[in-house]
Amino acid sequence: MRLTRTHAVDWHIDPARIGVIGFSAGAHLAVVLSTHPGFQGANVPPSMIDARPNFQMVLYPGWLNGPNSKVDPSVAPTPQVPPTFLVMAENDYTAHVENALLYFQALKDAKVPAELHLFTQGGHGFGMRPTDLPISHWGALAETWLHTIHILGPPGPIGMP
Repeated sequence: MRLTRTHAVDWHIDPARIGVIGFSAGAHLAVVLSTHPGFQGANVPPSMIDARPNFQMVLYPGWLNGPNSKVDPSVAPTPQVPPTFLVMAENDYTAHVENALLYFQALKDAKVPAELHLFTQGGHGFGMRPTDLPISHWGALAETWLHTIHILGPPGPIGMP
């Protein structure tokens, strides 16, 4: 995230519209980054560049469940977590639908804008490949959501909260 923001001008991207997307274990990492953007690790010089994403897209996440049917405390969202888009298939028997449901509820409890799309079929690892299942259309839903949160589209006050 810091590397992308450092080069945003060179790469012709808006540093205020940079997000993270992750699938499965990568979704867990997206959540960790969004929850702990200040982490820099040992033997790394401190950076003043913000590592908090402006949005996160979390698809069939794993390892978010904690005890007592709550989100694991290590990834519990705070109000500073960016707007979140979640996609999951109910028949995902690898990551299990509870990960997305519990995380969505925790986001709502923290008053983080979130959108959850839960599909009956799709399993684990549906990714971006087209299929005959409705879950294949999550990309169009994500594009609409990115417009809704003003990541895509023209900058400016039109439609801004």
